[in-house]
Amino acid sequence: MVRVTGPLYSQDASGTIGKAIVFSKWKGRNYVRKHVKPANPQSAKQRSRRGIIAFLAESWAALSQGSKDAWAHLAKMGNFSTFNAYTRTGADRYSQGYAPQHTPEMAITSAPCASPTVTAALVGRLATLTFTSQNPLGSVWGTALMRTGISTGPSWPADVIAILPTPLANTTYQVTDHLKAAGTYYYACRSFNVNGILDNTAAATSLVVS
Repeated sequence: MVRVTGPLYSQDASGTIGKAIVFSKWKGRNYVRKHVKPANPQSAKQRSRRGIIAFLAESWAALSQGSKDAWAHLAKMGNFSTFNAYTRTGADRYSQGYAPQHTPEMAITSAPCASPTVTAALVGRLATLTFTSQNPLGSVWGTALMRTGISTGPSWPADVIAILPTPLANTTYQVTDHLKAAGTYYYACRSFNVNGILDNTAAATSLVVS
């Protein structure tokens, strides 16, 4: 509802009319603009980026003080916060097809994690994905769940829909996925260790939704 001052030939107004026109004020000046619905991007690439940022934010507290000190040094050189140095670098590595690392100095020399196993179950259009973190050759840090409708299978990192911290070997984790349309959905999981090394192969499965 629009509120006005001096009705008819109004001197002031604020609010929205019919979800079409917005009256407001900026720096003391009245203006009118078209009503725009806030965007909530849901492309595969945008979901993927959100997934890695959420994972990095959640895992920050568990980093050792030594790792945080290394990120603090990088942050000082770039003139931004330690947390931002960590999340920004990890997200950039991820966008380039790599996995994030615990510290910026770690050499890429460790063995990859063992690939997880994955199964899928469907109730209506709610898929439940169950994956098990296997005994690692290196230290498992996280596992990414990927989904696509393309028969060639999901790819890292474009098709990632969730990333979970999975530090424990031989432990089962579950993720649910709401499927809006009929079709065949292909899922895969990939694990990575603290050095940013991905496992060698992706564990895969599929579901048919009618």
